[in-house]
Amino acid sequence: MPGRLRGLARDPRVGLAAVTLLFLLSLRGLERIKARLGGDAAGLGLLEAGVAAAYAAALLGYLAMARRRV
Repeated sequence: MPGRLRGLARDPRVGLAAVTLLFLLSLRGLERIKARLGGDAAGLGLLEAGVAAAYAAALLGYLAMARRRV
């Protein structure tokens, strides 16, 4: 079983799925923060853009890794 898990951890699709899940959860968290602060708080738009940029960078990294493996 440990060998199978190690192989699964190296699969770029698994990493991409994990990053996507974290991205969606972080956006959900940001929406909750916005709701608690009562609308459009200063700086939250910038934080959302940062989260989206981090996801895009991770996505490009995983795609590059997957391309090298093929």
